[in-house]
Amino acid sequence: MGLKSLSMNNHGVVSRPESAYFLKQGFDQLANLLALTLGPTKGSIVNFSNTKERPEMLSDAATIARRIIQIPDRRQDVGAMLLRQLVWQMHQQVGDGGAITAVIAKQTLDEATRMVAAGGIAPLVQNGIKKASEQAVAAIKDMSKPANNEMALAAVAEAVTGHQKLSWILGEMFDILGKYAFITVEKYMASYLERIYLEGGRWAGKLISPYLVTATATQKAIQQDCYVALYAGDLNESDEVGPLLSLIHQQKKRNLFLIAFNISGEALNTLVSAHQNKKNNLSIVAGTLNLGGQGGLRELEDLAILTGATVLGDELGRPLSTIKANELGRVKRAEADKENLYAIQGGGDPKRIREEILSLQTLLDNTMPDDEDIDLMHQRLARLSGSVGILQVGAISKTERDVLAQKAEHAIQALSATLMEGYVPGGGVAYLHAADAIDLDSASNPDERMGMLALKRALKAPFIQLLKNAGISAPEVKMADVMEMDDGTVYHIIEEGFVPAIEAGIVDATKMTRMALETAVSGAVMALSVDVTILKKKPRTNKDYTP
Repeated sequence: MGLKSLSMNNHGVVSRPESAYFLKQGFDQLANLLALTLGPTKGSIVNFSNTKERPEMLSDAATIARRIIQIPDRRQDVGAMLLRQLVWQMHQQVGDGGAITAVIAKQTLDEATRMVAAGGIAPLVQNGIKKASEQAVAAIKDMSKPANNEMALAAVAEAVTGHQKLSWILGEMFDILGKYAFITVEKYMASYLERIYLEGGRWAGKLISPYLVTATATQKAIQQDCYVALYAGDLNESDEVGPLLSLIHQQKKRNLFLIAFNISGEALNTLVSAHQNKKNNLSIVAGTLNLGGQGGLRELEDLAILTGATVLGDELGRPLSTIKANELGRVKRAEADKENLYAIQGGGDPKRIREEILSLQTLLDNTMPDDEDIDLMHQRLARLSGSVGILQVGAISKTERDVLAQKAEHAIQALSATLMEGYVPGGGVAYLHAADAIDLDSASNPDERMGMLALKRALKAPFIQLLKNAGISAPEVKMADVMEMDDGTVYHIIEEGFVPAIEAGIVDATKMTRMALETAVSGAVMALSVDVTILKKKPRTNKDYTP
């Protein structure tokens, strides 16, 4: 009985060779689909899942993989879901590289499967793939160059987004703000892109009353040279804020920036009245945080470090009514609107700020990329170091704004990775040079050599796929030509010629290039090692990553 004649309804347990055959079929189906999205001439995939919805045009590998919940043949679905997980993992960690991961993984599995079919011992072939991967990764790191200028950063961004203007703006922002930059993407209706730099932190919160607004055009309350008071709790009564107002009234500069978990009732009315009473010569910006509890307390603690204020609170044993002058912080500029609070150029102890920054940097450098707290750590570090920016993505149509914003988010992840590990030539060329660095003579035995040869061949696949997607004939000839040049030269698919990588903007983040290889190898080795597939009678559909 041939493989294709097997009835999947009667096979709750599928063993070799059937398990490997069907797993690879599913793996290949998804890989072939995602390979079409590789490169500047990538194709689009139409997703049409519901007759009530419009067809969706997709060109991003991670999004396409995310939309595929299950393929019809359950035996093949195992392979498709394995690759889907790898692609989504790349997206989460570096924001790009899903298509390259799929191409390398498929080709590695193809080559390794042939090696095993020819008599290679699977575990030893797997060892060879892993050994070759280590050599290839070392070669990628050796050819990496630091991204120490705006041009290099913009080139990496353009490789991700395909949008020159957006890429140059992001290159500028990361060049100015550094590798720990925290950049927020905001969408608005306009025909242009813009950026804003903040010399301090931004906290999610809101202004307590429109009667405190000083800039009517933006509906913001803005004050210069403010004293800062921080309260971890709710303020409701007038006598809770009265002593604070008296204390501010005794100062030469009568400007106050008050932040609490909640401000309402008589406390709110008292603050608004004091601000509006011109005889007091008192200016107030008062806001509340969106977070309460431990999350809100952590936010206030960062504000305390930045401004030099002391966090008070009933649960901390200090009501606001007991505040003293030395517990007030300072900030050069305070802003608040209906969505955010801003503390710019805080007056905190520079030594204390530096210590906290170093502590966060160490924590970040030792945190896994998929850790759920990594974005929060980046945000805290950016606030304290003044590396905060806002990218305003403008477009007339909502669809265009959404697409640009998504591209920007991917590029932000890629640029952060680039500043950490540098960049390499793009267009699949880095993998060609990495393949060239694999030393087959270092294999311990013939079967291990087979595995090393499998990956050596597989690393040529991204370059060949890029040219095929562009309709360029004889990609192997172009590959031979580019290998005769230095490792800073790439093949320009649009212009159909050899050019310097950095000048043409054809570069990739070293971290993305390295991780795509490592992730692909991990998936291929895992697929090669499967002996038995167990199909549950009523499987749960994997919807973990669907919108």
